[in-house]
Amino acid sequence: MTDLTATERRLYGALYAADGALVTRRELLAVLFGEQANYTVADKADLRSLIYHLRHFKGVEITNVKGVGYMLGNKRCPTCGQVRPR
Repeated sequence: MTDLTATERRLYGALYAADGALVTRRELLAVLFGEQANYTVADKADLRSLIYHLRHFKGVEITNVKGVGYMLGNKRCPTCGQVRPR
């Protein structure tokens, strides 16, 4: 991935470093905006926007675990382990 912005590269790097494991939204927000007690609604919206951009414009496969976080390139359901149809 060479055509990423610096912010996209930090986000992708955090997901890639987890090696397919779940990365919480809070951990990703800390990577993007630094460690804070509370993140703003705008920070959370920026994270969602960056995830959308990586998925739809850069072709990165990112799985959402609703209400928890994200993982990179996983076709298995994080709760039951079954392979999801695409």
